[in-house]
Amino acid sequence: MKSIIKATNLCFAEHNVYTSEVLAVVMQQLMEQNPLPMLLMRTVIQSLTMYPRLGGFVMNILARLILKQVWKYPKVWEGFIKCCQRTKPQSFQVILQLPPQQLSAVFEKCPELREPLLAHVRSFTPHQQAHVPNSTMAILEATIKQETEGKELQPLEEGRGPAPSRTKTLRREREDDAEPQPLLPRVSQDMIALRLAQEKALKRQLEEEQKLKQQQQQQQQQLRRGVFQQGPCPRPAHPCPRRAG
Repeated sequence: MKSIIKATNLCFAEHNVYTSEVLAVVMQQLMEQNPLPMLLMRTVIQSLTMYPRLGGFVMNILARLILKQVWKYPKVWEGFIKCCQRTKPQSFQVILQLPPQQLSAVFEKCPELREPLLAHVRSFTPHQQAHVPNSTMAILEATIKQETEGKELQPLEEGRGPAPSRTKTLRREREDDAEPQPLLPRVSQDMIALRLAQEKALKRQLEEEQKLKQQQQQQQQQLRRGVFQQGPCPRPAHPCPRRAG
């Protein structure tokens, strides 16, 4: 594994060869492999570090990884979370597409993502908020509510023992406040289809450019071969007549 990492680092050092377009094709090809390569997210993060303008393309990669259930590959899942952490707030839209269980796992490893993500969600319009499941919103607000309640109950628990009346009051308050919470927007199927179409168009463009380069190289090689096959200019069949001296 170390030798593979060294080899990839040497490749990344060749900026003239491994341009942003080439790396985009590389990431696309790695995404199509099954199972997902262990060093996939390392390659994605290195590519994004070298070419920040690939941010939009990387977001498409992350969204497609969710469709491939990236959490089933521990190493790739770990890199997925790191990439989301590095690319925030751009990655918030991707994180919101995770199932509830995986969303909780992200917050367990990166608890600092919860509050900014919740603030991001609350900035949405009511129409956008209407597309998020209640389970997702409950996970976003769960820890914050627990911390608030814990701070309120802490003075009562110190030296006084349990306070059932206060607990019942908190339960009633929670029931009274159990109004429909603003929902998070989920990326629609049309948006995912649009992203996939953009990726296909980019891939097609890169393939056409590569074919054009190959054709130009073949033409140059054919021209060179034609020159070598012709050889030097033929000599005249009869030598020039000598002058009588």
